Amino acid sequence: MSLCLLLATVPAWAQNSSVGTKVPVRILSNVHSDEKGTVSACVEADLSIDDVLVVKRGTPVEVNVIRHEAKWGGKPGTLTLNFIGTKTVDQKHVVLKGEHTCKGKSRRGLAYGLGIGVGVFVWPCLGFLAFCGGEACLPANTVVYDVSVACPLEVRDK
Repeated sequence: MSLCLLLATVPAWAQNSSVGTKVPVRILSNVHSDEKGTVSACVEADLSIDDVLVVKRGTPVEVNVIRHEAKWGGKPGTLTLNFIGTKTVDQKHVVLKGEHTCKGKSRRGLAYGLGIGVGVFVWPCLGFLAFCGGEACLPANTVVYDVSVACPLEVRDK
């Protein structure tokens, strides 16, 4: 009985369906799998829930980047961007979930083909190691649409 009374007194601002709301994110800087450094990103469009502005366009987004450089034997480089969070208009943390992966060009066929051809004459079985795959590159101004809010947001009435 007391649980029912407790649930009935939950304030109106706490009841919203913000989880799963899409948040488009713009990557502001070039990202390469063979270079170290941070990634700049921001929210692409205003995020409103129940007609209340929660996150403004241009708000910075925290991004974690996992880089794998191209390897010998024609294996391509890869980039994985994990979107961690951003801030609301009143500076509260918003947890985001979403991932964007891009892959460089695979050159395995070229590496093996030339490796076998050249390797027979120069150094058998090791010629294919001379070629790396292509580096992964994500250009600036790329917009990632598959990022969403992971936890309920506290939205107060206007």
